[in-house]
Amino acid sequence: ATLGRQFFAQKGPGKTLRDELTAAYPAVTIDRDREANTLKLRGPGAEVAVVVARIEQFRDAQLTEEVYLCKEDEVSVLNGGESSLLRIIARETGVELSMKKERDPTVVLVTGQPGPVATA
Repeated sequence: ATLGRQFFAQKGPGKTLRDELTAAYPAVTIDRDREANTLKLRGPGAEVAVVVARIEQFRDAQLTEEVYLCKEDEVSVLNGGESSLLRIIARETGVELSMKKERDPTVVLVTGQPGPVATA
């Protein structure tokens, strides 16, 4: 799931890689199957193999950190809808942020490239 969201993001390293691969290998199509939670690649075998290797390198470079929130911090992080601190951090850094409220304390999973994850 994380690879798909990061790889198909509208900006950031996933978009950069996607644009680079599309330009270098125009005969290869990359589709996201949300239901199966996979990427589907079609094209000449040798080119598909190169694209798969690059996507796997991207996936392997992804990092996930857990940030624990106390109940008081949870309110300030979530309030504001689209202008909430959580969404601002995600937009500014290009990381994926997801909350696990069923855990105690609440956990925010920060996923992305190591530099932006550290910044977030």
